Amino acid sequence: MEEAAFFVDEELFKHDRHVTIKSGKAYIFCMKNIYRGMDVDEYVFEKTNTYIRKFDKVIDVSIGDVTEPIAKKVAEAGAKAAIELSEKKSMRGYPPHDGYKFLKNAIVNYYLKKNIVITADQVFVTHGIKDDLASTLSLFDGITVSVPRVGYPAYKDICRLFGHKTKYYDKAEDADGDVVIICSPSNPTGEEWGVELLSHTIKSAINNNRIVLFDAAYEAFSDGVGSVLSIEGAKKVAIEFCSLSKTAGFTGIRCGYTLLSQENSIYGRYKRAKAIACNGVSYVTQRMAEAALTIAKDDVKNIVKYYLRSQAIISQEVGIQPTNSPYVWVKIGDGDKAFRQIIERYNVAVMPGSAFGDGSYVRASAFCDHVTAKKVGEAISAYKKIQ
Repeated sequence: MEEAAFFVDEELFKHDRHVTIKSGKAYIFCMKNIYRGMDVDEYVFEKTNTYIRKFDKVIDVSIGDVTEPIAKKVAEAGAKAAIELSEKKSMRGYPPHDGYKFLKNAIVNYYLKKNIVITADQVFVTHGIKDDLASTLSLFDGITVSVPRVGYPAYKDICRLFGHKTKYYDKAEDADGDVVIICSPSNPTGEEWGVELLSHTIKSAINNNRIVLFDAAYEAFSDGVGSVLSIEGAKKVAIEFCSLSKTAGFTGIRCGYTLLSQENSIYGRYKRAKAIACNGVSYVTQRMAEAALTIAKDDVKNIVKYYLRSQAIISQEVGIQPTNSPYVWVKIGDGDKAFRQIIERYNVAVMPGSAFGDGSYVRASAFCDHVTAKKVGEAISAYKKIQ
C-alpha cells in the first residue's frame, strides 16, 4: 500500500523535527498508508453496546453518558443565541476557529478563580477532548506515547490510528515516552494525581523534552489538583484538554477547550494546524458554554454534586470507598463474565474492566439518578455474593 503524502507550506513545518523538507515542500507522512484506519480494532464500547442491545429495559450504566438535564440558564442562553441568528442585525456566519472572545474570556476567569493565570490566546475552543486529543496527536509522526495501563481505551486506539507506538505505565516514573497522557481524576479508577506526582512528571518532561497531554474531563469532580497548569513549569510542556460534557451535561451539545501556552514548543504548530483544519464551534454552543461557566455556574456545580452522590450510593452498596469521580471501579474477579451475568441476572449493564486494561474489574457509571444508583449497587453487590 502506498503512503499518503500531504503537501503544505514549508514555513509551517520547517522547524518540526518530524517532517522532511524536499523541493520546497513539506512531505508529511501522517499515516503509514491510506488504509491504516482499517487496521484498528473495533472500538471496545461498540462491542459491548452490541451485546447490551440484545436485552430489553436494561439499566445501562456501561457508558458514561449524562442523564440530568442541562441547567435552565444554559438552555436559555442557547435559545437567545439561536434567535440572534434569525435577525439580520445579529446574524453570524463562521465562528473563529479558536473560539469567540466572550467564551475565551469566561474560561480565563474560570481558571483565575483557581489561582491559575492564563490568557485568551492560550485558549482554543473545541468540540471536546477526544476530537482534539486526536488532532493534537496527528501533529507528530512515529512517536512513542506513554498511556496508563488502566485507562480510557481511546488513548491507545488514537495512537494506533496515527502510527504511534504506545507504552503502558503503572507508575509516574515509568511514563517516559515522547508524549505522556495523564487523566486525573482517572477514568475508570477515580484515582487523582497529587501535586508531588504531577511535579515529578512535569520536571521529568522538561528535562527530557517530552510533551504531557493532561485529560481534565473530570476536573469539576476533583477536590484536589484539577489542573496540571497549577504545577510549576507545566506551561512549558503540558497541554490541558477540558470538556463541558460531564461538567455541564454537554454530551449532546459538544463543547470543550484546550489550554496551550506560547511557552510550549508545540504552540505554533498546533495553532496553525487549527487554523487550517477547523471551522470552529457554533455560536449557539459557545453562548451555552459561556453561561455554564458564568451565570449558571452554581447550577452546574449542583449537577456535579448530584452525580457524586450517585457515585457514593453505588460505592456504599458495593462496600468500597467513594472517589471524586463519576465512576465506580469494582474488583470482581472475571470482569467479562460479570458483565454478561449481571445484565442477564439483574438487567444492569456495567462495563467490563478489560475495556480499560484490567479484566478483574467492572466499571459502573454514576451518571444516573439516586434510585437507579441504588439498584446498580445492589445488582453488583448481589453478584459478588454468589461468586
